[in-house]
Amino acid sequence: MHLTLTADRLDTLEKLLDDAHSFADVLGEVRQDNPALALMLLATLTAYLEYVQEQIALTIGASQ
Repeated sequence: MHLTLTADRLDTLEKLLDDAHSFADVLGEVRQDNPALALMLLATLTAYLEYVQEQIALTIGASQ
C-alpha cells in the first residue's frame, strides 16, 4: 500500500497521537482505583500504539 504524504495524512497522524495521549491520561487516572481495568486499558493502549506506529511507518515510507 502506497500513501501520498499530504496535510490530511499528517492531520490524521496528529489526531492518532492526541488520542493516544488522552488514552494514557485516562489510564493514569484509573490505575490506583481499579488496577484490573488499568491492566486491560494498558493492553488496549499497547495495541493502539502498535497501530499508530504502523501508520507512521507508512507515512514515512510515502515521503521517501
